[in-house]
Amino acid sequence: MRALGQRQIRWVLPAVLLAGALGAQAEKAPNPLDPVGTYMADGTAHVKDVVREGGTQGKGVVMEFGLSVLNAIEAFKAMYRKSLGDTSKELTGQRATLFAEIQKSIGQLDAALVSSTSSLQGSSDTLAAAVAQALGSRAFPRVRTMTPLFSVAGDRTAKLTVKGLFLSYGQPTLLLQGKQQPAATAGDGELIFSSPFMPADLKEPVMVQAELTVYEQISRRFWFDAVEEKRYPLELAVYPREIGQAQLIPTLRVKRGTSVPKASAMLRCESPQGEGSRDTVATITASPDSTIDVSSIKYVSHYSNHGTHTFGSQGPSGFIINLHCEGFDKGFLNAGQNGVESGYVTYVETTTMESVEQGPAQDFPLFWGDSLVMPLPADTIGVKLAVTPSFLKPKQRFESGPGSMRFADLDFDPVAKTATVRARPIEAALRGP
Repeated sequence: MRALGQRQIRWVLPAVLLAGALGAQAEKAPNPLDPVGTYMADGTAHVKDVVREGGTQGKGVVMEFGLSVLNAIEAFKAMYRKSLGDTSKELTGQRATLFAEIQKSIGQLDAALVSSTSSLQGSSDTLAAAVAQALGSRAFPRVRTMTPLFSVAGDRTAKLTVKGLFLSYGQPTLLLQGKQQPAATAGDGELIFSSPFMPADLKEPVMVQAELTVYEQISRRFWFDAVEEKRYPLELAVYPREIGQAQLIPTLRVKRGTSVPKASAMLRCESPQGEGSRDTVATITASPDSTIDVSSIKYVSHYSNHGTHTFGSQGPSGFIINLHCEGFDKGFLNAGQNGVESGYVTYVETTTMESVEQGPAQDFPLFWGDSLVMPLPADTIGVKLAVTPSFLKPKQRFESGPGSMRFADLDFDPVAKTATVRARPIEAALRGP
């Protein structure tokens, strides 16, 4: 067997990450002949890097599963201390099973960092089952989850809650930002620590490292307890107050009118000769889906001799015009003349067309905790919200109508013509995919 620490193992990451923040180099996969302890030590460092990268990219599933892998590594080291000098080929039974599950989980963790994996819960459950089977009935303190994984710069309200098994023995403490603090509430399944002071005025996400110390009772003789200290690394991602840029995009029902000059047919009134009168009445109606501009109605006379014109009712749907004429010059030896009135009417007709169009977007910065009521144009019939978080790499744009999206909830009031934008809590937004 090789001595521990004889050889450093480097980890092979997906190609996307090779040029990324982790700065990993593509080399050979871990050698099965290397000591298990070296593998575990380098695995711990690698998983911590992945957890930190996941935290700054807003990938809560990566953080959560990464912490599960770290806890499994700690459990293996504590349970099988004497096997740390063995190679993986020399492991048998539960040792080999748990080691293989840790190896597989590290590979899944790497893949999740560069994919849109929505859940690693099944993998986390499998890993937890392997740890539980290895530990058997031993009251070994185990960490399962930490809440929150994400916090906002300057926030002093969120308390850190650690859940697991057999956590309360002795005096559990949390080392955070150089300060050791005891649990405010301690139970076997849950530890609660007072709210830590978070960095303020951040420009980009930072990772805050913490270390949980718990104790396992090894034996008890007389009034003395033999205990063994267990330390678990924890990571908290702290984000700037601003989520990023947002856009509110209204959908409008727009009415546009097209005006067309119109003219009636030629109208004519001719009376009997000499005496008597006659009327010619015409009703002009608007074309379908159109209206008439009443102020534009004008009579144009073509010929008038003892004739007149008058308008009756006028409205957007149409109008009435009456031509009146009377005979004249009738004498004893003269039959007289015909009265004549002729002409036409001009007017302007407007056809209104309705269309649905995207209105001008309102741009604004969105902050964690925001609740904004924003006015919309009077002809708004719908609205969409788009959010581009400043911390995601590469940049991503999330767009949705009323309802819930990853970073905000959107409500639309069609009567008041307002939109309400509520930023989701950071833990709900980032702990998912």
